[in-house]
Amino acid sequence: MLTCKEYAELEDTGKIKVVAAAVNSIGKTSRKAFIISKKSDTRIQRIADVKEKRFAFGTFGDVLTDKATKRALDQGGCPPKDILVDLFPPPFGILGRLYMGNDACKTVSFDPTVNVGVVDEVVYASLPASGGNFIVGPSQDLVAKIGETEEIPEWAFVAGPSAKPEITAKLMEYLTTQAKGDKAVCEQLGIKGFEATDAAKYDAVRAWLATMPKEEAPPEAKERQSSAAAPASME
Repeated sequence: MLTCKEYAELEDTGKIKVVAAAVNSIGKTSRKAFIISKKSDTRIQRIADVKEKRFAFGTFGDVLTDKATKRALDQGGCPPKDILVDLFPPPFGILGRLYMGNDACKTVSFDPTVNVGVVDEVVYASLPASGGNFIVGPSQDLVAKIGETEEIPEWAFVAGPSAKPEITAKLMEYLTTQAKGDKAVCEQLGIKGFEATDAAKYDAVRAWLATMPKEEAPPEAKERQSSAAAPASME
């Protein structure tokens, strides 16, 4: 089994065959993320309005809540370099590129210094429609969707170069007809089942990931990930 990120990092994907993709908790074999703003901040209506604002990313290096998010910002009229870097000048500066894992939505909702960020659509779907507060956590009505990323495929079940075609075919049949009905297996993997998929979806992401600049994790990302691993949906 390979995540989309692991697939993208393979030197030669031609040696493997994508057999099936996992179905996530909202019934899809892929997921996107929403670019969100604090609903009370009427200044921010579209991605271009994110310029010179502090932004809450998900997990550093994550394909969805970091890489695809930066790509969506760039395509929407706000290159990541135009996000506010420091709230105050040195030596009191606070880095604007926050990496908050699945708490990015909470940060946007309740941190008065961060009015925009990103939320995985699966995380968003799990939030209550209303009634959120600082104690119980955010709700959907506290944020506004101003954009979204492209879809990133879920992890894939793959067959190696030595796998016989007949065995691969049987594996695909098992995953898409029997395994998806096995509650114990699905619960263990945190999915709803498997569906047949197309390797082209993974190859497309692999292609644009190769064009993304290499980045060093900012201090707040390193501190957060060293103290407790931030949830990463698409690594």
